[in-house]
Amino acid sequence: MEVSNNLLAALVIVAMAVSIAGTMTMMSTIPGRPASITGMAQTTQSGTAQVQLLSEASIRLIVNTVNFGTIVHGEYNDTYTDRQPGPFVLENNGSQRINVSVWQDEADKLWSDYGSGACPTCFKYNVTKNDTVTWATAADWTNMPNQTAAWNDVSGNLVKNMTQGAGAQRINVELNISVPTNEPAGVKTGTVRFYAVLGEGT
Repeated sequence: MEVSNNLLAALVIVAMAVSIAGTMTMMSTIPGRPASITGMAQTTQSGTAQVQLLSEASIRLIVNTVNFGTIVHGEYNDTYTDRQPGPFVLENNGSQRINVSVWQDEADKLWSDYGSGACPTCFKYNVTKNDTVTWATAADWTNMPNQTAAWNDVSGNLVKNMTQGAGAQRINVELNISVPTNEPAGVKTGTVRFYAVLGEGT
């Protein structure tokens, strides 16, 4: 009896199917083997993100010009009494409490006679917050130090541990001037410098 090619192909396919089924059945009976064939093996791994956060001492002068207008010998003017003119406004825009120092640049003094000993009290400062004296009384003015631009005093002679964050980070830097007796007439300008360092415990 002659067997056709189509029949032979069908028999081969049936035999392969029976063989595969038998192999799978045998594997399922082996101890420690899974009952079924699974897909790709899966695994989970983890990584670590690391960063070092640094403390930052930073200040900004929101109001950086104080113009006293005109004045004559024997007169004085300040920024606190009537707010004419207004004071410097200094902001702690860093991330930590800070100590802030202030001084007059001796290379750019307000008065040419200042620092010679003739009038050591002709340029003073004080600190208020929200127009209210906090660290001293309104009458307790401090003589403005007269130093080089690179002095960078870290003592915090203006304010210590100035807070940071919304609503707590601004102070008024009040100025008080009087004219030295021998000061020549003319337009006078002076540079006031501020220096900030991290406060205690930061």
